[in-house]
Amino acid sequence: MQQVKLSLSVNSMLINKLINNKYYFYGFFLLLWLCVQLLSNNLQYTLSPAFETDDATSYLNGAKALLTGNYPWFRAVGYPLILAPILGLFGKNFTLIFFTITQFLLWLAVVRLIYSTIKIWRNDEKLALLGSSLYAVFISPILYTNHLLTETVYTYLLTLSIFLFSKYLNDKTFKHVYGMFPILAFSALVRPVVLYV
Repeated sequence: MQQVKLSLSVNSMLINKLINNKYYFYGFFLLLWLCVQLLSNNLQYTLSPAFETDDATSYLNGAKALLTGNYPWFRAVGYPLILAPILGLFGKNFTLIFFTITQFLLWLAVVRLIYSTIKIWRNDEKLALLGSSLYAVFISPILYTNHLLTETVYTYLLTLSIFLFSKYLNDKTFKHVYGMFPILAFSALVRPVVLYV
């Protein structure tokens, strides 16, 4: 019985630390991301040409075309536009490493934005932590972070828009809406599917 009480006490203490301390929050989800990457061997294949998807190749080709002044309009321009400066300055391998780190940070930001958005609507920190944790345990978004694919960037832009809209509905400050529209416009360049929603 005492062991159960101790376990509940430790769990409650961990939840409180995750809620009240951003370092614990980010550290916990960093650890989750790293565990999934290492257990799946996904991280070690980041630079492997055999691991590159057709979509990633076409985004890289689009970025190269932008650098030469042409652009084959078979792909949305937003993601190759983000890739082009890094690819042009530092090459493909650095771009893969840079975007693995960047997209991991965007994934982490999505987890925090979900937490913050739920907190706006419900003002319940435990529910907000549960909601952000549910997103974080989906394996696919974690695995996408080290591929040159639009999913992570698009999810971040969409979640940021929802967060800004929630802030607007909560405090009726138009500055949040003004920030939301350019973000949504750019998300349509990253993944045109947003235009059909």
